[in-house]
Amino acid sequence: MITWHEAPFEALSPAQLYDIIALRQRVFVVEQDAAYQELDGLDVDAVHISGRDASGALLAYLRLRPGVGGAAPRLERVVVAPSHRAQGLGRALMAVGLAAARRRWPGVSLRIEALAYLTRFYEALGFQPCGAPYTAWGWAHLPMVTSL
Repeated sequence: MITWHEAPFEALSPAQLYDIIALRQRVFVVEQDAAYQELDGLDVDAVHISGRDASGALLAYLRLRPGVGGAAPRLERVVVAPSHRAQGLGRALMAVGLAAARRRWPGVSLRIEALAYLTRFYEALGFQPCGAPYTAWGWAHLPMVTSL
């Protein structure tokens, strides 16, 4: 059973924040072999959604950021722990994230920068491409959007 937690940055405990950073670095920097500044200064304004098992281990995470200057809000840093992939946890995480986004920004568009190989996953959740593919940190990405 997964327990979902939704919190603004200032409500995260040091231990929760450490777990989030550790998982993101494990996957986005080490596993994906992408040397970039993962701590990008954008966490402070974000809502953080995490899923933990009964022991408290962090299994899934994403962040939601409001749009700035007329831009669409963003759903970012979607990650499932490697040990728990292919079990439907990514879909469950996205359902929680989309529900949180709908509560915050009803009726607007929500943007993601999807890894290109996950396009079908995001399309199944209602996202559509909204720009040209591009490469960042050695990985093909595709901007996508959905209406809330």
